[in-house]
Amino acid sequence: MDFDGLVTLNGTGGLIWRMLSDGGSDADVINAVMAEYDVTRDAAESDLREFLLKLKGAGFLVSE
Repeated sequence: MDFDGLVTLNGTGGLIWRMLSDGGSDADVINAVMAEYDVTRDAAESDLREFLLKLKGAGFLVSE
Protein backbone atom coordinates (compact mmCIF):
# COMPACT_ATOMS: atom_id res chain seq x y z
CA MET A 1 0.00 0.00 0.00
CA ASP A 2 1.29 3.43 -0.92
CA PHE A 3 0.39 6.15 1.54
CA ASP A 4 1.27 9.75 0.93
CA GLY A 5 -0.70 11.64 3.52
CA LEU A 6 -1.04 12.73 7.09
CA VAL A 7 -2.91 10.98 9.86
CA THR A 8 -4.13 12.99 12.81
CA LEU A 9 -5.57 11.57 16.01
CA ASN A 10 -7.80 13.08 18.64
CA GLY A 11 -6.86 12.77 22.31
CA THR A 12 -8.44 9.37 22.77
CA GLY A 13 -6.90 8.02 19.57
CA GLY A 14 -3.50 9.36 20.58
CA LEU A 15 -3.71 7.70 23.98
CA ILE A 16 -4.76 4.38 22.45
CA TRP A 17 -2.02 4.58 19.78
CA ARG A 18 0.70 5.32 22.36
CA MET A 19 -0.40 2.53 24.66
CA LEU A 20 -0.59 -0.04 21.88
CA SER A 21 2.78 1.09 20.51
CA ASP A 22 4.28 0.54 23.96
CA GLY A 23 2.87 -3.00 24.09
CA GLY A 24 -0.18 -2.27 26.24
CA SER A 25 -2.89 -4.91 26.31
CA ASP A 26 -6.52 -4.20 25.49
CA ALA A 27 -7.24 -4.19 29.23
CA ASP A 28 -4.44 -1.68 29.83
CA VAL A 29 -5.82 0.60 27.12
CA ILE A 30 -9.38 0.36 28.40
CA ASN A 31 -8.30 1.16 31.96
CA ALA A 32 -6.24 4.14 30.77
CA VAL A 33 -9.11 5.54 28.70
CA MET A 34 -11.47 5.14 31.66
CA ALA A 35 -9.05 6.96 33.97
CA GLU A 36 -8.14 9.74 31.55
CA TYR A 37 -11.63 10.56 30.33
CA ASP A 38 -13.83 9.41 33.24
CA VAL A 39 -15.95 7.17 31.01
CA THR A 40 -17.58 3.81 31.61
CA ARG A 41 -15.91 0.52 30.72
CA ASP A 42 -18.47 0.05 27.92
CA ALA A 43 -17.56 3.43 26.42
CA ALA A 44 -13.82 2.74 26.66
CA GLU A 45 -14.23 -0.70 25.06
CA SER A 46 -16.33 0.82 22.29
CA ASP A 47 -13.69 3.51 21.65
CA LEU A 48 -10.98 0.86 21.39
CA ARG A 49 -13.01 -1.34 19.04
CA GLU A 50 -13.89 1.61 16.80
CA PHE A 51 -10.28 2.80 16.70
CA LEU A 52 -8.96 -0.66 15.79
CA LEU A 53 -11.60 -1.08 13.07
CA LYS A 54 -10.60 2.26 11.55
CA LEU A 55 -6.92 1.29 11.61
CA LYS A 56 -7.69 -2.03 9.93
CA GLY A 57 -9.95 -0.36 7.38
CA ALA A 58 -7.20 2.08 6.46
CA GLY A 59 -4.66 -0.73 6.14
CA PHE A 60 -2.55 0.46 9.09
CA LEU A 61 -3.23 -2.64 11.16
CA VAL A 62 -3.28 -6.22 9.98
CA SER A 63 -4.32 -9.34 11.82
CA GLU A 64 -1.89 -12.21 11.98
